[in-house]
Amino acid sequence: MRIITSSFITTFLTLLFLILSINKMIGADFTIDGSGIEETSSIFTYDEGKIFLIWKANFQNENNLGVLSVGNCGGTIHIINGKQDQNIMCEVRNKYGKFNFINNKASGDNAGTGNANRQQFTIVGGDGVWKDFIGVKCFGAYFGMPENHFTWKGKCNVPDSLIKNTKEKIANFKEDN
Repeated sequence: MRIITSSFITTFLTLLFLILSINKMIGADFTIDGSGIEETSSIFTYDEGKIFLIWKANFQNENNLGVLSVGNCGGTIHIINGKQDQNIMCEVRNKYGKFNFINNKASGDNAGTGNANRQQFTIVGGDGVWKDFIGVKCFGAYFGMPENHFTWKGKCNVPDSLIKNTKEKIANFKEDN
């Protein structure tokens, strides 16, 4: 049996603290909570377990920086045996500018009301205070509700410095009259 020395424990705890501190310094979460109304304008079912559809949505959301936004999405969803390939572009607009993101892969249930899926998305465009978010990769969760309503949550891990700089830009923002 080995005896663990106090210097080993001290070194281990110091390294653990440093690793956790570095993670805290490097990354912060940018989160978005939204809801909206969706519409499927065309549905094509071919072969067994294969569906192609054209989808669009209007939404409103709030992010963890306290910014309220509106927006819309549009694109295609191709479902083969439950696996989704999404090609959906969304635009989020508010008084501080806008940003666009693209959903690509999604996984989860796609059968009617109460469907839910997980998505990967990337912020591909932006202006105003959102310009520095271009290239950020994120994850989202969608939940379909009755009467074509849905809720959605997104989460992006970004550097603390990006959150701090964006908060400063928002605090110092002056609207054009």
